Amino acid sequence: LNIFSKENNFELGKKYFEQKKYEQAEKYLKAVNEENKEKEEAQLLLAMIYETKKKYSLAENIYKKLVDRGSVKAANKLGNLYFIQDDYINALNYYKMSYEKGNKKAAYGIGNVYREMNDYEKAEKYLKLGSEAGELDSTYNLALLYLRLSEIKKSKRNNYISKAKTYFKEAAKRGHVPAMNNLGVIYREMKEYSEAEKYLKMAYEGANSKNSEYKEYLGISAWNLGENYMKLKKNLEAEKYY
Repeated sequence: LNIFSKENNFELGKKYFEQKKYEQAEKYLKAVNEENKEKEEAQLLLAMIYETKKKYSLAENIYKKLVDRGSVKAANKLGNLYFIQDDYINALNYYKMSYEKGNKKAAYGIGNVYREMNDYEKAEKYLKLGSEAGELDSTYNLALLYLRLSEIKKSKRNNYISKAKTYFKEAAKRGHVPAMNNLGVIYREMKEYSEAEKYLKMAYEGANSKNSEYKEYLGISAWNLGENYMKLKKNLEAEKYY
């Protein structure tokens, strides 16, 4: 590896990481770390590889060292690491640290923790802040929160459904396929079948696009489209999607 410059090692590691060739990526990123301990991005990628491999203690060690050096990104990543392990107290601490140091998108993580802790008021507050900061998944999760609240607080069901639709639409405009699918289902349940068809088709086409990150929604949206066509008594159309 020492035949490469520091930049080449980093670029190669990053390239292999993006291609999900984690063994090769790890090799080159480790070389960057040996050469230059301050190369934050290389260390973040290396920690993310360990996280992918479920080597959580190795990832945690790297993130903590970067946090000690003031890394806002690492604090947010450490929050994520604790969150996926259901350690909500530590997750909240590091998300808040990242947020208070200027990473406004970390509000998304804070909101998710409060949602899991059933503190819906704080969850709403922070998911809104995350959405306003441009975090697409925060917009989507805010809509999901309103759907959950529509089931919990039956007296305000219509109000929460309306709010859910607003934020699903916002996410859908930015290409979020699950948001399109959920909008379609909401409209189908409201018996607004033409609107349901519109969003379910958008979801199907989005999931079916070449580089879609939502491939798992191809079958889901197809089935929902089929259900919608059955409601419209368009059995031949339904058969195309079932």
